[in-house]
Amino acid sequence: MKTRTVQTVCFSPTRTTKRLVAAVAAGLGAASVKDWDLTLRGAQAPVFSGEAGEIAVIGVPVYAGRVPAVAVQRLRTIQGRGALAVLVVTYGNRHYDDALIELADLSRELGFVPVAGGAFVAEHSFSTPELPVAQGRPDASDSDKATAFGRQTAAKILALASATDGVELEVPGNRPYKEGWNKPPLKPLLDERLCTACGECAAVCPVGAISINGVATTDDTLCIVCAACIRACPSQGRSFMGTPIAELNQKLNTHFSTRREPELFF
Repeated sequence: MKTRTVQTVCFSPTRTTKRLVAAVAAGLGAASVKDWDLTLRGAQAPVFSGEAGEIAVIGVPVYAGRVPAVAVQRLRTIQGRGALAVLVVTYGNRHYDDALIELADLSRELGFVPVAGGAFVAEHSFSTPELPVAQGRPDASDSDKATAFGRQTAAKILALASATDGVELEVPGNRPYKEGWNKPPLKPLLDERLCTACGECAAVCPVGAISINGVATTDDTLCIVCAACIRACPSQGRSFMGTPIAELNQKLNTHFSTRREPELFF
């Protein structure tokens, strides 16, 4: 089966998953690639036709070993109609636990046929310059491996007579999945002396937890601590300093600094 069209679908608050999904899509070598970003509320979801040679590249970050609940919710608006799916999860150098098997199960539920899966390392959302965790990743090596993964997947697809021809993707993980993080009310802290009420943080918040009323105000019951707002703040007025997240990042920096490489499954 020839790869004819590719549609990428991602949830990517800090944009690292989006970069890797794009690299995988480039490796697939399709003449037509269309990108869909489900990160923000109200984002338009793709439509799949069910025609032969239609491929989806679906990418999500890993939150506490699982697919983020908000990403699951948004992916459920899609109908795969038998399209082949290439699955990508990104994690912050600790482990992806049950996220890849959860994404594989979800893709099948949505009507996709998963044909390949990859777990890639990206800089942890809690990483800071003082306590880095997978800082700068994905780097050039990661991107090259993602593109090569796409090429390998394209070769596998080319050998298939149809979308259901011997496609039995097995990926690591457990069923039932591990319990997700029951996040207490948490949010980044704001240094009001630095806040200019520019609205950049609110613009990138995936769940609409930030409002601008003279200064940026965050609803800690809605916040998913994705750190998108921290990365977006031009005055560096937002951080997790002084919160339990900072303590967790200290442990991540201590125990999970050894470089891990992508894990690929066909």
